[in-house]
Amino acid sequence: MMKKLILLFVLFTLTQTVFGQEKKSVLLTKALQQLNLKESQINLNLFTEKVLPNNKAQSVLLIPKYKTNEQDEYGNYFLVMDAIVLVVDNASGKILYRNIEPEAWVSDAMIMEGLVIDTGLYILADQKRAFGVRVSTHNTSGPNPFALEELKLYLVDNKKLNRITDNITVYRNSGDWDTKCNGEFSTEVTSIEIDNKNKSNGLNNLKVKTSIKKEISTLIKGDCKTKIVDTKENVVLKYNGEAYK
Repeated sequence: MMKKLILLFVLFTLTQTVFGQEKKSVLLTKALQQLNLKESQINLNLFTEKVLPNNKAQSVLLIPKYKTNEQDEYGNYFLVMDAIVLVVDNASGKILYRNIEPEAWVSDAMIMEGLVIDTGLYILADQKRAFGVRVSTHNTSGPNPFALEELKLYLVDNKKLNRITDNITVYRNSGDWDTKCNGEFSTEVTSIEIDNKNKSNGLNNLKVKTSIKKEISTLIKGDCKTKIVDTKENVVLKYNGEAYK
């Protein structure tokens, strides 16, 4: 069951990556010119862009810039990439706002599946709507499978593009088993709710709600028995004037 969930998650993310990217666009070309970067300096496979639904004259561009791109003796790639997040004018291609995070993404034992721009209803105050960046990774281990999706929120405020959250784990699936029966799997699914009734420093609080499902399997007299334990965790993040903590 858990292996099927991991496979479905991977296929979903890869589908989002393929259909969410055009590899190359006019906006990207213009952005690279302004950043003084060449296409060879970025990961075109992971690049993505999206029109802002609340301001269709602007788009978000997510550009992974290579910091390190090395291959070891076994043919495995070790990638370190800077995160360049831009808001650009669709008509002119001019960069309006930018946020650059050095060495934001690392891909070694974990494989980066895709980057997705999340334009959900992250309405934090009047005329203040954030957008998210989702990063999906997984490994290829049979006895110790692992899949992860993380989210960061960004907000244009005071004429700047600010990252206002650390990584929030929205999906996590991990396992440790003998590939036959004995072992344990854990799945965490997290949702973020906007608390419209409570604010901190002018922005709505965030309710982070996580459902955790653990499956513990044991081989007993030739029969694989599974015990399921469900728990929940709730956390409130408050804006401190710079970020949600």
